[in-house]
Amino acid sequence: MLAPGCGYRPAPVGFDDDIALRPTDDGAWEGEIAPGWHTPRGPLGGYVMAILIHGLELAVDDSERTARSVTAHFLRPPVDGPVIVSAAVERAGR
Repeated sequence: MLAPGCGYRPAPVGFDDDIALRPTDDGAWEGEIAPGWHTPRGPLGGYVMAILIHGLELAVDDSERTARSVTAHFLRPPVDGPVIVSAAVERAGR
């Protein structure tokens, strides 16, 4: 059981909706860091990474090739609001 006032809030139920991206005219995707996925310093890094991975999946466009690992360093805490994700396939195959 969690102590009262611990700051815990259950995660939103619409995860796929909260990482959704729409194509833009210039080959990128736009989406939004949705409110509700917070730590005391801002949106959860794993949630923000899920948005980035979704952009990678859209760029690769092959359900057989999924990301196996991802590493990122955040320069500053992210904030809620609109985002642009751009990704380019640099090399395909072995």
